[in-house]
Amino acid sequence: MVSAQDKDVGPNETFYASLARNLDTEMRLSSLETTLAAVKDDMAMLKNDVMMLKDDLHKVGDCTTAMQASQNVILRSLGIDPLTQQPIRPTTTPVTVSHSVPSPSPLKPHDNNED
Repeated sequence: MVSAQDKDVGPNETFYASLARNLDTEMRLSSLETTLAAVKDDMAMLKNDVMMLKDDLHKVGDCTTAMQASQNVILRSLGIDPLTQQPIRPTTTPVTVSHSVPSPSPLKPHDNNED
């Protein structure tokens, strides 16, 4: 029995023509294998790049969250509600200076001898 590889496609083909055809086929397969290996390497590098991009996006998300929290603290300290962007209205009336400070009176020197 003869394998399919050993069969001549064209029985009238010369030995040298058959070798040339087989060599051409082998070169094409070798080129295809080389290209396939390069594609596999490129896919591995792409996979690595995507994983690094995901890590970077997580870091950006963390930074964004921290910046948002900082912005909220700043807005609150300025009296602005971070959610509504409206001024925060106090629930109680603030103490004013006129209620807490007695009316001005002339200063008198204190005499330590008086009791």
